[in-house]
Formats: sequence, C-alpha cells, structure tokens
Amino acid sequence: MKGFPPPLKFSIPAILLLMGGSFSLISFRYEVSHSAQRIEQNTQRELAFSGSQTAGLLENLYRDLEGEGIDTVIDHLGAAPNIKLVILTNGNGRVLKSTQYQLVGQAVTETPFGRFSEQIQAAKTLKTGQTLLSADRNSLTAVYPVGLAFSPGGVSPDKVGALLIESDLAVPKAEGIQEAQQRSIAAISLYGLMSSILWIFFHQTVTRRVDQLVNTSNRLAEGDLGIRANLSGCDELAEVSQAFDQMAEKIQDNIETIQRTQSQLIQSEKMSSLGQLVAGIAHEINNPVNFISGNVDFVKQYTQALLELIDLYQAKYPEANLEIQDLVHEIDLEFLRRDLPEVLTSMKTGTERIQQIVLSLRNFSRLDESSVKTVDLHEGLDNALMILTSRLKLKSSREAIVVIKDYAGLPPIQCYAGQINQVFMNILVNAIDTLDAQAQNASRSIEQVKNNHETPTIRICTEAVGTNRVLIKIADNGEGIAQAAQSRIFDPFFTTKPVGQGTGLGLSVGFQIVVDQHQGELRCLSEAGKGTEFQIELPVELA
Repeated sequence: MKGFPPPLKFSIPAILLLMGGSFSLISFRYEVSHSAQRIEQNTQRELAFSGSQTAGLLENLYRDLEGEGIDTVIDHLGAAPNIKLVILTNGNGRVLKSTQYQLVGQAVTETPFGRFSEQIQAAKTLKTGQTLLSADRNSLTAVYPVGLAFSPGGVSPDKVGALLIESDLAVPKAEGIQEAQQRSIAAISLYGLMSSILWIFFHQTVTRRVDQLVNTSNRLAEGDLGIRANLSGCDELAEVSQAFDQMAEKIQDNIETIQRTQSQLIQSEKMSSLGQLVAGIAHEINNPVNFISGNVDFVKQYTQALLELIDLYQAKYPEANLEIQDLVHEIDLEFLRRDLPEVLTSMKTGTERIQQIVLSLRNFSRLDESSVKTVDLHEGLDNALMILTSRLKLKSSREAIVVIKDYAGLPPIQCYAGQINQVFMNILVNAIDTLDAQAQNASRSIEQVKNNHETPTIRICTEAVGTNRVLIKIADNGEGIAQAAQSRIFDPFFTTKPVGQGTGLGLSVGFQIVVDQHQGELRCLSEAGKGTEFQIELPVELA
C-alpha cells in the first residue's frame, strides 16, 4: 500500500505517544486504586513496629525506673504524625496515661477504645499485640500488652496493662492519592518530553552516533555508572553527549555521597533527639533537686533548734506530767533525737548524688558542642557509666556487673564529643546486654555464678599509641560473638539480638563516626565463650 508504512519521523513518535498515553493511563488508574491499600499496609507495619517498641520501652521503664519517664514516652508517641490517641491502661482496665488527659482514671470501656475490650484481654492473655483496621478503613488501632510490675519470677498476671494507639488513615490516604496523581502527571509529562526529543532525533539523519547515545543511556539505566557517550563533533548531538556525560558523572558522585552519608544522617537525627531528651530530663530534674538540697540545710538547722528547745524544757521541767511522759515513750524521743540528724544527712547525700547524675547527663548530651572540641575521653567514659549505673546493679538473674577501669594518661583529643560519647554508650550497652543474656541463658542462680567465679565484668583500658593517637578498649567476659557473625557486625541493620531488642544501627553508626568522621579505627575481637573486646583508635588531632 502506497504511503505505508509512513515515515519513521512520524510513525515512531506517534507510536511512542500512543503507547506512552496508554501506559500512563493504566499507571494512573493503578496508582490511584492501589494507593490506599499501600498506605494501609505501610501504616500497619509502622504502627505495629511503633507499638511493639513503645510497649517494650514502657516495660523497661517500669522494670528499671519504676515507671519514671512514661509521660515523656506517651507524649512523644502521641506527637507523631497522624496519631490520634494513645492510652496506657493498668491491669484492672483503667487508664493510667493518655494523650487526652481527661481520660486518665476512667475505665477503658468509657473511652473511644471501649469497643476493643476483647482484643485488649486477648493481648494481655497471649502476651502479644495486634493491629486492627476500622470498618470504614479510615483508622488503625494497635493493641499491645505492657508489664507494669515485675517480681523475681517474672511479671505478675494481674499487673499486665495494655498500650492502645489509634492512627488516622484518612489524611494519609488523601495525600497518597494526590501524590499518585502527581506522579502520574509527572510521568505523562516526562514521557511527552521524551517523545518530542525523539521526534527531533528521527527528523534528522539516523546515524550510528544516535544508536551509540541510546545504547549508552540504556547501560547507565541498568546501573553501569562508569559508562560515557564521548561523542565528538560540534552539533547538537555532541552537546547532548557532553551534557549526558556530565549528568552521568554527577549521578555517580551523588550516589556515592548518598551511600556515605546515609548512616551519618541517621546518627545525626538520633543524636539530636537523644541530646534534646537527655538535656530536657536533666533540666527538669535539676530544679526540684536544687530546691530540696537548698532546704535540707535549713530543715537541719530548724530541727536542731527544736531539739535544743526540748532539751531546755527537760532541763527546766524534769518532772513532766503523765501525758507528756506517755507521748515521749510512744514516739521514742531518744531514738528520734539520734536518728533525725542522720536522716537529714542521708537526704543531703542523696540530693548530691542526684546532682552528680544530672551533671553527667548534661556532659553526655553536649548539645552546645556540635563542632570539633578538645575533650577528655575519660570524662566521656565516666559519664556514660554514670548514666548506665542502674543497669550495672544486682539483678535476680545475675550479680552486679563489675567495671574495671585501667586508665592511662591520655592527652586531650580533638573530636565531636557528642558523637564519641554515643559510640561509648552503644558499646557499653551492648556489653551489658550480652552479660544479661548470658545470665538468663545460663539458668543458674547468683550463688552458683559466684561459686564458679564467673562475676560479670566489663574492663575499660586506655593507652596512648605513639605520639598522635589514642586507644580505648572495652571488653566483657560474656559469651562472645560467633565467627560467622563477626564479618557483618558493623553492617547496617545487622544484629545478633532477639527481634524487638535491637535495631542493628548502633555499631554501624559507631563505625561511621569513628572511621569516617574521625579518621580512626573501630575493631571487634571476639572468641565464642571468651568474651568480646572493641578497640577504638582515634587521632589526637583531626586533619
């Protein structure tokens, strides 16, 4: 047939436009129809993870700190995007904490979560959580059990509460549909632009140089970042080739930069949040402690004056009436006279101890030291140990962890103090977790461990390496790390801890801080059954 096929400069762009339009339409319909389903699935995964992590954190706060800090956790969770309501109930079904304070003290059946009574009871009985999608598919609710009181044998069944989190889906779905529409429109626009460019290409002479450029583009899209077109000449194709080569080079550089900075961004956000939280807690604790500490001295003076007044009364009126004598005997006045000053002295000592802890928290957070500073590494180690004091104490499953400090005379070093403190903290927390896990797996009493001389121990050694580097060794006498896992110990998201107890980012981020940020070295030496040692080598001065 005459005139068929039509010229390529018309037929190929027309086919491309037709195919592009059909693909874009199908893609648009698919994106819109599946956007809500994807949002439901993603939100369900995120809510399940958030609920599980928060429930575990609340249990730790009740177990280790008798519930101190749960208000901060509940408020922080409630401030997350699309979270409508958070409630923590006690074992009797009453609201302990809530982001809506008027609900505190009410029975959960009187709250918006009353319809989930069966799921709450199931979560408390089965010790597992679940997420529930509302009938109108516009909200998700997570229900997770939380142990509120612990005994040597475990958590008491009647002391299991429930954490309930309600997340809004309506807004994310609307935003998701809007984003799907925008992506589809962008795809249509991009494909239209590509079709127009191809129209111009086919309008000109089809040559080997065009094929070479197309082949180069395909190889770059497949992941060959080192490919370049390298077309010579001074026409438009040569200019496109040069621009393409520059774009490919920038893409290669950007991808490498993204890979290097990904974990650094995670650490930066983590340190910022941690520093703000620690500094805020330290500030809130410091004010009432200073008030108590300042008034203890006055109470002691007033008490002494009252005791002197009593002595004077007894000296002037030795023959008291029977009612006064009975009261003196009942309250044991002589014991009060001896014990009251000692109680006030103990209170003074306790407030001084709290002030030391607050100072350690402030030094550890170092919010005002985001730039390079000259610091004493021993101070950072001591601050981290101070913060972890409660975790080092005696437990029902093991005796107290002994910390042996073998500090050498280290010179002050230049570093990002907050980041280095976080490395110390991550490694020390891992060591404590290892010793705790070893004690639980051993299924032995503290007396048996003592008889076998297996005292859980963490040893911290520091030494100077030459004239311009320092070495910090943190070792434990735990079970060690399996040989197969040692090669991946610094990989992001790799962890040997049980599910829900570790993110796998601590050592990965620590490696980035030590190696990339400080031009140092972070090594792990471990042998199964003989403990683990981490070695941190840092330069005295940053280049």
